[in-house]
Amino acid sequence: MRAQPACFHGATVKRRSGRVFHRYTRCVLLTMRLSLRKSKAPRELPPGQCFDDGRDVMDVLETVLGMRPDSTVILNYHGRLSLRTKAGGHTFKIAECESLERALLAEQALKSAYAQGGPVPRFIARTGAVIACEWVEGRSCKSLPALQQVEAVLECQVALWNRTAPDLPGPPRYVHLESLLARFARIGPRTLPATTVQGIVDRLRARLPDAVDVHLIHPDLTPVNIVMTEDGPVIIDNEVISIGAGCEFDVWNSGEALFGFRNSSAIKEYVEAFHRKCPMPSLFSHQPVWDDFRMLRKGLKSLTKGRRLKARRLFRKLEPREDLASEHCVHRGYRMHCPGRRPDAERLFQAVVDGTFVEKMVFKSDGQTYSGLIEIEGQTCVLKIPRGRNRRLSQRLMSFFRPSVAVRQMQSMVQLAQLGLRTPEPVCAGERRAMGILTDSFLLYEYAEGRTATRDDAALLTPELLRLHELGYTRNDPHAKNYLIDERGVVFIDTILRRPRLFRTLRLSRGLIRFTSSSPMALEHIPDRITSSWAYRLARVFTGVTQWWKHRRRGLRLRLKQRGVGGSRRER
Repeated sequence: MRAQPACFHGATVKRRSGRVFHRYTRCVLLTMRLSLRKSKAPRELPPGQCFDDGRDVMDVLETVLGMRPDSTVILNYHGRLSLRTKAGGHTFKIAECESLERALLAEQALKSAYAQGGPVPRFIARTGAVIACEWVEGRSCKSLPALQQVEAVLECQVALWNRTAPDLPGPPRYVHLESLLARFARIGPRTLPATTVQGIVDRLRARLPDAVDVHLIHPDLTPVNIVMTEDGPVIIDNEVISIGAGCEFDVWNSGEALFGFRNSSAIKEYVEAFHRKCPMPSLFSHQPVWDDFRMLRKGLKSLTKGRRLKARRLFRKLEPREDLASEHCVHRGYRMHCPGRRPDAERLFQAVVDGTFVEKMVFKSDGQTYSGLIEIEGQTCVLKIPRGRNRRLSQRLMSFFRPSVAVRQMQSMVQLAQLGLRTPEPVCAGERRAMGILTDSFLLYEYAEGRTATRDDAALLTPELLRLHELGYTRNDPHAKNYLIDERGVVFIDTILRRPRLFRTLRLSRGLIRFTSSSPMALEHIPDRITSSWAYRLARVFTGVTQWWKHRRRGLRLRLKQRGVGGSRRER
């Protein structure tokens, strides 16, 4: 026989090892799937089982039902307990709510819906955060064809919407969305700084629509939670039913469950189907808010499963971004950039380009920067022109790939305001380009009262700079002269924010060292955990080397310049 080459044997071994690994992976995944199904299957209640508040399950059941249960089965024990119990010849569904407030709302919603013929079971009793309802026998809606599942879910959702909600002592709340925000505020600091988490929570809560109308809602209405009976569909997952704003129900969960979890238009299809059955104010206007909450829920689920990198990536998308309007105005070759939709921005922009303003005071005017206080039709603003950067060849070449310094400063102002730090309100920024390369730019922002900070204000400046670093940002020039002090505190000026991705701790420490070089008293207000860290020590060494090289380079340039001048004199 002819001997096969060595490469043939290697390829055969590689193919065989690949098949073995594939079979082994399939066996492991099948075993995990079977064990997961087994863990989710109903099982008998073990002795001594307790609810989340520490009360014994059997004692609570005897209190709620008024008799000793014959048998009890755990339906779901992932988080809150869900039980099916038999007592006195009847079957009951026992559910543990998230809190006492949620249990009270569920009790009111169930009683009101059942009294009006809604698709809910009969309410039995409640004790604490545990509610008991009548058990409903029937066929699961999940076993029906796809079209019938859609019809059943929409029928239940519309039926809840059309039922009159009972009077509430206070204003309606977005119960399910607020529970997501509370959970994120509790476990979010595992992946993000606490201040960043609080900023995301405040931003999402501010974007919630006004709770004007009150309805019965179910935030998790999917085919799995519906049973088909002779009288029609009945909702069986009742511990989350509540009373709140009508637009609050979990549309993304229902839409994905009906039209596919990987379908990008699932929510749109669900909203259109819902509007065909129930005329109401449009749900489309709230879709951006739902998209953010959907991303928040996916991040929380990833964090619960231990996938911190994925959760961090999702949470980063929820952080406030600079809301810049499109370039919607061009005047004499200058293109305007404006944060949001400020009505007077275009008028002020054209006045600066035309030069029809009154110069009241000049703060700085040299070859590098012009900064002055101007007045336009009775409105006082600050005009800043980065002359040196507009003329520098390297900056002009880089402007082909990025915005001008004026636009970046305006973006940083918007970002600082969204992060909760004080800064003057930007009006607009203008830039002129030739073949994509910057030739001129300016920034216009509102005048902020206050005095320029000095190195003696380190006690006020240091906490604000540390707060900015905790949010993951660093500024270009942290010297004390780039802050204002007024009655309310510190105001950031002349700021370009950067968010380090690589060597983040090292670069933040370097910015802190640059600040302490201009304000040595700031070292007394920096925590020891920062000054004793390896990143701070390494940044101090690196900053010393760069400063030495900077001074050395300046000295070499000065010597070369002097030698050139001297040579020309000797020649003359």
